[in-house]
Amino acid sequence: MVIELNLDTFRELKTEGIQAVYGDASQRDTLMHAAVQKATSLILTTAGMPGSQELIRLAKELNPAIQVFARSVHLREASALRQAGADSVFSGEGEVALSMTEFMLRQAGATPEQIDRDPRSDSSRAFRRHPIRRFFDRNLLRGPHHYCIS
Repeated sequence: MVIELNLDTFRELKTEGIQAVYGDASQRDTLMHAAVQKATSLILTTAGMPGSQELIRLAKELNPAIQVFARSVHLREASALRQAGADSVFSGEGEVALSMTEFMLRQAGATPEQIDRDPRSDSSRAFRRHPIRRFFDRNLLRGPHHYCIS
């Protein structure tokens, strides 16, 4: 289920056969309509949106077992999102730093094994191999207010 605040994107999702709710995900009624209380996960694909922390708290209140995955622009935002209840936070800044580091290591002659010794040690690297990554790759570009619940 996708909660979408952009009406055009909402209509496009419906046309594509994707279950969607039109509304503001930070509102209790919208979350209830999207059945957050039965959801296994909440994925916040918009980084830096005001109200994200309150949205996470509200989702956890309605469904304490829900897994929350949040996106942030800067690494410094991750702590507040985790304190609000996010189980995992993925930072654009962190991803860029990781990619640059991997690139530089490759340029210096490091082997793939040296670069990626333990993929579980960094949630970003492990996330790259996760099936949900395909969902993120396809949907992150949809719009600025795109929240997903599965």
